[in-house]
Amino acid sequence: MKKIIWAILGLALLWIIADFSYGMIQEKQAQKQAEEQTQQIKEEKQADLEEGNNTGQLAYDFEAEDMDGNAVKLSDYRGKKVFLNFWASWCPPCKIEMPHLKAFS
Repeated sequence: MKKIIWAILGLALLWIIADFSYGMIQEKQAQKQAEEQTQQIKEEKQADLEEGNNTGQLAYDFEAEDMDGNAVKLSDYRGKKVFLNFWASWCPPCKIEMPHLKAFS
């Protein structure tokens, strides 16, 4: 009689573990699907954006050299924050702001 009770308890425990595992797998799949849909919506929104100077528009893509002489495009940094500063060595306000920008970097 004790063997039957232990067998039933063992089967019940196995069923609970299997049910819990199945629920976790389903939850992970649903989360992954939701993330993929969110990413797809973001990509669609970015594809719909026009380039321009106004709020809500993508900045015009351009290519320039970095400090090591490598060619980089603004689009290489899409999704990241970019700080772009144009300055000249003969410009007094530019000279004043340089130490601040160096400290910021």
